[in-house]
Amino acid sequence: MRAVRLVAGLLIVVGIVTGCASPDTSPIESGIPNPSRSAVIRSLPAPGGHWKGLRSKCPQLTSSAARRIGAGGAGTPTDDYAATSIVTNADCQWGSTDGRGAAVNARINIWARQEAADAEWRTLSTDQTESIQVGDVGFVMDEGRGIVVRTRWGNAVATVRLVAADETGRTQLSDAGDIADDVLDDLVPG
Repeated sequence: MRAVRLVAGLLIVVGIVTGCASPDTSPIESGIPNPSRSAVIRSLPAPGGHWKGLRSKCPQLTSSAARRIGAGGAGTPTDDYAATSIVTNADCQWGSTDGRGAAVNARINIWARQEAADAEWRTLSTDQTESIQVGDVGFVMDEGRGIVVRTRWGNAVATVRLVAADETGRTQLSDAGDIADDVLDDLVPG
């Protein structure tokens, strides 16, 4: 019996000396972004509204900028359009659908809860640096042939992409802001 206690005691001492008594519980790198280690989290302005949906399935683009590039009028829902009790993913397109002309594509996510919109916005705005006056807060990015505007307005988060007619065409930054505003002006207060 004494020998068993001696062996058990030795095993405990060996375990403590080799570090087995306090196993490594640090997180394993999974490749999933950790918000605490990502870019500085920006503060968000107070929500400028709460929306329950859009006036029609897709916004009606009436701005002179939308008409000038050939994307005015009613949008067409894409196959990615979906609605649940949690979020409406209004996914719409205007203008050319064959890649040969100017086009506008937009995804407007209208969340039931403000916290969900804020979380999506924090993800979308990571690494964005060029701000634009659209909604409560917005950013614009030039992608060469196209321009992307990302914005949060209350519980709605939108990504609006303008694509020029061809590689030599350019979409103006001012057009991008006007068209993004045009997409948002069909939101219905809720």
